Amino acid sequence: KELVAARRLKPNDPQIETSYAIDLIGRKAGQEAIEILSNVISKNPRYLYPRLQRAQVNLHQAECCGGHYWLLALADYDVLIYRAGPKAPLLEARAHVLLALGHPDKAAADRTAALKMAPNRSDLIRDRAKAYAMEGKYEDALGEFDALLEVQGGAPVHPMFGNNRAKVLMDRANVLFEMHRYQDATKDAVASVTAGGKPAVLRAQIMLRRHGFSDLPLDGQVSDQMRQALSACFGLQSCMSELRAI
Repeated sequence: KELVAARRLKPNDPQIETSYAIDLIGRKAGQEAIEILSNVISKNPRYLYPRLQRAQVNLHQAECCGGHYWLLALADYDVLIYRAGPKAPLLEARAHVLLALGHPDKAAADRTAALKMAPNRSDLIRDRAKAYAMEGKYEDALGEFDALLEVQGGAPVHPMFGNNRAKVLMDRANVLFEMHRYQDATKDAVASVTAGGKPAVLRAQIMLRRHGFSDLPLDGQVSDQMRQALSACFGLQSCMSELRAI
């Protein structure tokens, strides 16, 4: 209500309009917010905050619906980086868009630049490794994943919260599979699944049974039979997609 009143008192004020658009974003009215932000940008091209907001909305829309939203987000991030200078969050956001658009080489370059500013961010290292893998630079990707998973004196060099370590293990398993190192890939896949404890192992067993391994016991135990099933799962795209989500 306050923003509506402010808009009446001072029509077309760029800060008020941008604040109103942000409120609309919070109310899930993304398309209306984009229209308002675009109007502010057209009248105030050097005011970068509404462009950042529009880029983030388009990125969210792209994650949902794909299509031209990726290109719209890329255009805004290009302008932001050109005018505000390279900053790690902007470079990472643009790299995410570039990867989605099928430009892993450019995405890796942006993440390399971001890592120079934030060298200890494990998420940037992981994302650059994934870009290398998409390029087919498996040795480079493997080196990144190895560094992320390194342990010294019993403690991880790069502490990761939640399920992130398990995700990195699965990412490395995919790279090892592409390098035809099937035994190592299976070892990482097992480690990734078991990191989630018995519930994750049970979910993996249920998923494997849905993909043709019907005689696999549902016991929450990692047996030789389960290891063989996980190894075979790498050859099935639908199976691997579900495995990554466990």
